[in-house]
Amino acid sequence: MKFSNYEQITWILQTAVVIFFGIGLLSLLFLGIRIRYFQKALKKWMKENRRLSKDPVLDHIIKTCKFYNEKGQGEINTEAVIKANYYKQKIFFIPIYYWEQFISKSEILSLFLGLLGTFILVNGQMDNAFYPLILSTGAFIILVLLETLFSLQERKRILFAQLEEYLDNSYIPGLHKIPLASEILKEEKTEPLYMHDPLSDQKGTKDSAGNELNDKEIEWIIRQFSREEKKSINL
Repeated sequence: MKFSNYEQITWILQTAVVIFFGIGLLSLLFLGIRIRYFQKALKKWMKENRRLSKDPVLDHIIKTCKFYNEKGQGEINTEAVIKANYYKQKIFFIPIYYWEQFISKSEILSLFLGLLGTFILVNGQMDNAFYPLILSTGAFIILVLLETLFSLQERKRILFAQLEEYLDNSYIPGLHKIPLASEILKEEKTEPLYMHDPLSDQKGTKDSAGNELNDKEIEWIIRQFSREEKKSINL
């Protein structure tokens, strides 16, 4: 193989290493910003206890849990709801799951292409055959260090755990209390203005009975008086 061919292949491989290195950096940057924004929105929503937050993904998670609760589903799998809605979002029309994969794939491909370039140069007995390997190893180390420094996977795992704990122990139980209170209010009956008093009824019956006895006594007295009057007339 000619010298120019070796240089051309090596240049292509080095360009690919730089491209994958750039993709890895962009993935770390985009995911770091997204997780940071999601974390701020979650903290603000939990602190202010609003119905919805300002994050569209978090709002969709809240609405999904509320929908399942209104539907009457007993136990809601909040972990599945969180992951399903989180991984549906896209960054520049690319699902966020692929951005996460770009980081690890960029590290591996950068190192592999550097090794391949070095192997080609060594096989062609070219000078400075190890500089593709040095370049790719540097890109690999930088990506690994940045991934370790940002700890995106660990931050995301903690964030999901916080959201799941709040939904299970605070938000969803709060939704159960609202319809229960409304049912209690519906079942409450207002007391009538007139209260039935059995003692007053007993008093009324006694008074009426007393009035009846008094009338009978009066009639008996009148009859006795009329009889005495008739006897006196006959005499």
